[in-house]
Amino acid sequence: MSDHYLIVIPADLTFVPYTAAQQTAAHLAWRVFADAGEIAMHVTERIEFVYTLGNYEPPSCPLCGCDLDDWFWSALDQWAETMNASGLAVTLPCCGQPGSLNDLTYGDFPQGFARYQLSAMNANVDRIGAELIREFEDILGCPVRVVYRRV
Repeated sequence: MSDHYLIVIPADLTFVPYTAAQQTAAHLAWRVFADAGEIAMHVTERIEFVYTLGNYEPPSCPLCGCDLDDWFWSALDQWAETMNASGLAVTLPCCGQPGSLNDLTYGDFPQGFARYQLSAMNANVDRIGAELIREFEDILGCPVRVVYRRV
């Protein structure tokens, strides 16, 4: 049996909410995901790639829609050498336009980069609605992305 994680991250990859906001968001997660096996907060000094694993879909260019799967992995390896925000800036190989690894289109299962994560393991929820997303945004003080990871 696989584990499923619902991971809330700030849309701004460098943003870390205040400790009180993190705790309030965790309390909300325990309330709405009462069946979860675990609720965890994770803050790092460096930006991490928050990915979907078993829900992976190849990324595409947000400007022209071109499939970037092969290029993405080498670009991710290059970023991993520095793991900082400036390293996410790229020239998109399909259309030659400037972009960011954080802004690629990741299909039905968003991914992203962050220093702060709030995760719920096996919450028995396929997707969360816009109202709950807004509630997390209000508490954390920032727009958020939700990553659905299957391990």
